[in-house]
Amino acid sequence: MIDTPQTGTTRGSGQSGQRLRTLRSLAILAALLATIVGQGGPFPTGGVNAQAAVVPMQTTDTIRGAARGSAAAAIAYASRYGAARPTDVASYIGEVYRLAPLLGFDPAIVVAQSALETDTWRTTYWADHLNPAGIGITYDGQGSFTWSTGIDAARGQVVHLYVYAVGPVSDGHVLAPYRELDPRYAAAIAAGYAGSARTIGDLTGRWATDPAYGPKIAGRGNDHLYRYRVSGYAASAGSGPGPSADDLSPATAWESPATGPPSAFVQFDLGAARPVGLVRWLHRETGFADALTIQTSIDGASWATLLTAVNAPALQWQGTVAGRTARFFRFAYANPN
Repeated sequence: MIDTPQTGTTRGSGQSGQRLRTLRSLAILAALLATIVGQGGPFPTGGVNAQAAVVPMQTTDTIRGAARGSAAAAIAYASRYGAARPTDVASYIGEVYRLAPLLGFDPAIVVAQSALETDTWRTTYWADHLNPAGIGITYDGQGSFTWSTGIDAARGQVVHLYVYAVGPVSDGHVLAPYRELDPRYAAAIAAGYAGSARTIGDLTGRWATDPAYGPKIAGRGNDHLYRYRVSGYAASAGSGPGPSADDLSPATAWESPATGPPSAFVQFDLGAARPVGLVRWLHRETGFADALTIQTSIDGASWATLLTAVNAPALQWQGTVAGRTARFFRFAYANPN
């Protein structure tokens, strides 16, 4: 059995029954993130608003690289989406941002992998075992090693990632005292994975069997590094609340529950006009609306059409380059079947 923890993270938006549309996830990214258009994987909403120098995370990024982001921003991201055991999450992230740079690792990549594997630190494996990255988990329900603290969890993950990115930890190395915190240390080496993953993309098929594993890590990284936060919502009469598309929960979605409304919309407010490079969204089921129109506005009164599209496939992220400054984004659905 290879050392490949299972990941099954799903994000999205979509429809249910004869509802017009149920939008479950939205992502609005800072302007320079347009460079990641076409990169697969989920992009749940989150992040912070003030981003000066945007260096998007991509699958070709080496695990060894300049540090991006900060522990404080990552902790705020986790807190916003209801991470379990927040004290341990904070200590985990703090230790990653301390330890990873000592190895030349980008701590944002380590945190992004953990956010993916733990569904933003909300899975049972995190809540019950502080397992930070599906270490030793090859199928759902498998028993897990239990870490005592968030700090130990960070050290265990960094050791395991070091094996993949560099190789075995030698005696006297800064990580040597923490080898026992990686229960799959010997297994990863025996499986031939030592030094096999130079980049984020190289973890695909090695750390996890998911063919989109690398892009998903990059997506989570861009999420907590660069995603604009939505500060306000509006929706057409009779439809659900806008925040349901912005809560990182696969169980909730904005929707228009009437059986045959001519149109419905959900609107998102960034709080101020901001340069936007990329907008991404996902529907839970194939839609019953003939058209989706995405509009943008600076003042909420004058609107410009960004995109008009037809029924998108279920559970497949869609995206479009914005390349404009806007405060408001409106998803308008028309002509349900």
